[in-house]
Amino acid sequence: MNADFDQRAKGVEVRLPSRIIDPPDGQLPYQPWAAALQKQQGDAYNKPTKPEHIDPQHRCLMSGVPRLYTVAPAFKIIQAPGSIVFIWDEYHAYRVVALDGRPHVGPDVKLWMGDGRGRWDGNTLTIETTNVKGARLTYIGDFYSDKARIVERLTPVDANTLTYEATVDDPSVFTRAWTMRVTHRRRPDDEMWETACHEGNVPPDTWLLNAEGNKK
Repeated sequence: MNADFDQRAKGVEVRLPSRIIDPPDGQLPYQPWAAALQKQQGDAYNKPTKPEHIDPQHRCLMSGVPRLYTVAPAFKIIQAPGSIVFIWDEYHAYRVVALDGRPHVGPDVKLWMGDGRGRWDGNTLTIETTNVKGARLTYIGDFYSDKARIVERLTPVDANTLTYEATVDDPSVFTRAWTMRVTHRRRPDDEMWETACHEGNVPPDTWLLNAEGNKK
């Protein structure tokens, strides 16, 4: 399964439909309090007055799963004995998914990428991910909590196409589990470049200064 993948069609810009395939309406099934918090976070993103109002991704913090499979331009998959390694060109992100059946780490350990344990179901790599920190799913404030359990499935469709599907189960935030899917294409001609994202990025400061200016 060693390969470089990218969800972009080279030289083509497209507007994507909702990546949520269940529920059928393409909407996240929030509990009422969580829907209110999502709206609050989305409004704060549009008019930030504090650093925490800015999407963590824009502050060079890890996006976590499943988001990193939907926002990063490219990633590499390396299959090693007993594990699968994912490397992204953004955020210097990586994750190592054990395939040897070892148990998850203790519940007190919370990780940006969660603690993934993988197995093969036919030609599908299934990853059960727990121990997440809780993460933003979108820049407009969609989120899950640190109690979420995520089942990820990576399936080769053909020699150059890979589907990534994730089911998020978080009863503390959502009324039911939900599933999203994206398609990635093999890009053997791509190079993995270092992303110049750092905590001193100017745009977040500019957004906050503009927000302060709008108050005056």
